Amino acid sequence: MTRSVITDDAVEMAFKYLHTSSEEIALARANRIRAEYKAKRAFARLFRKADGAVEMRKAIATDHDDYAAAMEDVAVAEQTWELMSDQRNRAELILEAWRTAEASERVINKMAR
Repeated sequence: MTRSVITDDAVEMAFKYLHTSSEEIALARANRIRAEYKAKRAFARLFRKADGAVEMRKAIATDHDDYAAAMEDVAVAEQTWELMSDQRNRAELILEAWRTAEASERVINKMAR
């Protein structure tokens, strides 16, 4: 009989995380979308106010502190969502590996009879 390298505690934590994290991850994704929208609005507002040719107006808007702050918010929101998404993926991988190990264990036990 073999023993899985995935502990019962790890499996329990993975199940618990998947069971309780959906709302938090959805909120993180919504915050990311909101931050992107705010950055686009900031860019558009700055672009409209700028003078010059199109490329100059883009440069002025992109270089403005308001747009830089909005893009920083996008980066923070993206980081939060990515970290949470990665944690969810890890939990799913733990459970998949556990399922595979359990199935293998059953086959080994069946063959040993």
